[in-house]
Amino acid sequence: MFEVQEALDAQKELYLRHKDAFRRREEALRRKDVELQDSLIKFNKFLQENESKRKRAITRVAEERRHIELKELDIERLREQRHKKGIDVLSCFLCYCITHVAVIGTQFRARSKTEQSLPRVFGGGVYVPYRRLPGNSRSFEPP
Repeated sequence: MFEVQEALDAQKELYLRHKDAFRRREEALRRKDVELQDSLIKFNKFLQENESKRKRAITRVAEERRHIELKELDIERLREQRHKKGIDVLSCFLCYCITHVAVIGTQFRARSKTEQSLPRVFGGGVYVPYRRLPGNSRSFEPP
């Protein structure tokens, strides 16, 4: 009977060792499963963020294209307006030039009258502006 008890104890010990090994394996598998679930959650979050970024980029591209099309339409409209108003712009420029020519003519006539009165002011002589001589800063000579 002692041998039977020993064989039973050996089987019991073997059973306990196997049970302990399976328990350790099961704990390791649970840890790996938790790690995989965390990794899966992170990866899913990463995919969602990338999808969100992609959608925003597509939306921005569409908005930019629409904005470009509107600007091109505005440019075309302004070119047509400029073409239609081209004659008006030219006439405004001509009026501007004519006005300035008139002002310059008035100034020239006023200057001419002043220059004609100079000989009377200076005693009948001709008014000649003086210039500095190259070597001496204090000496003057008429041209």
